[in-house]
Amino acid sequence: MIQLWMILVAIALIFVIAVKLMVLRSLFKTKVLQWAKHQKALMKPEAAWVWKITLVLTLVIGVGEFAKAGNPLLITELVIMNYVGLALLVLGLWVLAAAMDARRQYLWFWQVLGPKETIPPFSKNGIYGSVRNPRELGVILVLGGLAIALGLNFTVAFVVLFLFATMYRVSSRDRILIEKHGKTYIDYTRSTKKLIPYIY
Repeated sequence: MIQLWMILVAIALIFVIAVKLMVLRSLFKTKVLQWAKHQKALMKPEAAWVWKITLVLTLVIGVGEFAKAGNPLLITELVIMNYVGLALLVLGLWVLAAAMDARRQYLWFWQVLGPKETIPPFSKNGIYGSVRNPRELGVILVLGGLAIALGLNFTVAFVVLFLFATMYRVSSRDRILIEKHGKTYIDYTRSTKKLIPYIY
């Protein structure tokens, strides 16, 4: 009988392969290695490390809790919270795909079209028109969706902790971009939310 974890793994693998292909295509077509180096300077190192450590800790706790449960849920045993988790997972994957597509378009424009001074210094197209950090939002939704779908209650608490680490990271990024781009970025922040549409 097909088990829930098999479906989740299949969805995740398909998504990871699709995203990797999109990124590789962008790298080879637009030569964005220089841009990637530039991006590393857009947040304070401590904010990046807090985010990375919290992410790894959440993943380790999740895998450990899943292994300890020892009895993956069967499709016939799905309850409302499992459906909520699956919905969050799918929404998170959609947000990540939309962010990658918007980023790919921006990179192509940044590298190929026109002189660099006429190009916006940061992406405002696609999903970036409403949320400034959609990739981080997508990761939170995917992790939260997986934890809820698999009934990993302890991991859900770490996903909340990861949410706070992400809020710290995106606030750090905003401060640096405001210092760097001034009024242009301030105007962008007034028309968008940091992480969660219509809320934060």
